[in-house]
Amino acid sequence: MGFSAVNKNHLEMLFLKSNKTGKGYGKQILQALIDVYNVITVDVNKDNLNAKSFYLKNGFSIISEDPTDDAGRPYPIIHLELQ
Repeated sequence: MGFSAVNKNHLEMLFLKSNKTGKGYGKQILQALIDVYNVITVDVNKDNLNAKSFYLKNGFSIISEDPTDDAGRPYPIIHLELQ
């Protein structure tokens, strides 16, 4: 169905197979990660509008933005925190 990874309280990734999106699975997985691993932050590529919308709909808010990713590449990153 998909996979996720958490580092401390930070959600590193959450991916679903394309045929599983829009069915509530992502929301269920995210809630479990919040409940079990106390996830409170996630970073999203600014150009990934679907991911940005998903996290905003699920209680996260934008707290900051960087013009590059961690490797210095020109991929703007949005930092979100659970409210």
